[in-house]
Amino acid sequence: MEKPAEEKPKEETFFQKLMKKKIVYLIPILLFLLVILVFVKSELTLTGYTKLFPHSEVFIRPEISGILKEVYIKEGDIVKKGDLLVKLLDDDIALEISKLQARIKSEEWELKRLVEGPLPEEIKALEAEIDAVNSRKVYLEKELDRIEKLWKERASPEAEYDQIKKDLAVTKAQLLEKQNRLALLKMGERVEIIEAKRAKIEELKTRLSYLKIDLERTNIRSPIDGTVTTAWVHLKKGEYIDKGKEILRIEAIDKLLAEIPISDKDVTYVKIGQKVAIRLSALPFETFSGEVISIAPKTTKVEKGKPRVMVYSLITNKDSLIKSETSCFAKIYCGKYSLGHVLFRGIIRFFRVEFWTLW
Repeated sequence: MEKPAEEKPKEETFFQKLMKKKIVYLIPILLFLLVILVFVKSELTLTGYTKLFPHSEVFIRPEISGILKEVYIKEGDIVKKGDLLVKLLDDDIALEISKLQARIKSEEWELKRLVEGPLPEEIKALEAEIDAVNSRKVYLEKELDRIEKLWKERASPEAEYDQIKKDLAVTKAQLLEKQNRLALLKMGERVEIIEAKRAKIEELKTRLSYLKIDLERTNIRSPIDGTVTTAWVHLKKGEYIDKGKEILRIEAIDKLLAEIPISDKDVTYVKIGQKVAIRLSALPFETFSGEVISIAPKTTKVEKGKPRVMVYSLITNKDSLIKSETSCFAKIYCGKYSLGHVLFRGIIRFFRVEFWTLW
């Protein structure tokens, strides 16, 4: 009986041999890649398309009303803090200040006279006036006696008699007033009169200080460093400007505010103080840097209804190259994470959240 022929083992195909060799090499490669994905750190960056806005904007309004006399700037001018922008007409205020200064000088001279007391010449002059008025009084008294006798004898009209009586009364009043003045001069001015004069001078000086403040307010200066953004401001020259009415605007563009929309799924990676870099289409070879200063407390739908969280950053505007409200691309540097986390965080998030809900 013949023995059955032994079956020869099938020879492996080229493809099978190749696969075995690949597996031998593939396993260490996969292990190597796994080590890289787990232990190699890479920068996690989040990007967004944004606009840049001035971090500060001031509205220039006068503190007093007046006619715009001079305009020293135009749209686009760069100004420094304290630079004179416009000037209101100040002629009336300047005239009032001159009058008040002259009045204060006169009042101070009178106060000095009151404190120092009367001069001997003043007393002598007043005594001479009293003698003259007293002589007139004596004359009118004699004249009144004479006219009265004639009037009683109906030799003089009544009107002449009445006029002499009036003149005598006025003369007596003048004499009494001058005698009182002489008595005050000899006694010296009373303390309350001097104090009243001093109070009057202080009141005038207070009014003068307010007028000087108003005069300075006609010179309207820039409160910040920045750029004039109001068009045709020079055409307002000659207009009457009410107190509080806006004349022009100045934007501070040494630093610009970037509002970067970030997916609400990635916002937990963002921290205040992280570095931010931006590039503009107009300046593709320039990179401007800044840092995160604030993170919005709630989401905003800005892209096809997708929720986004606004991240705010201050960008240094070197050489003032960037214009306000320019669009740009922004990148936030969120720190070092494993390469696998950086590349596959979306997949990890899916299995940790969406896939979890299926169980």
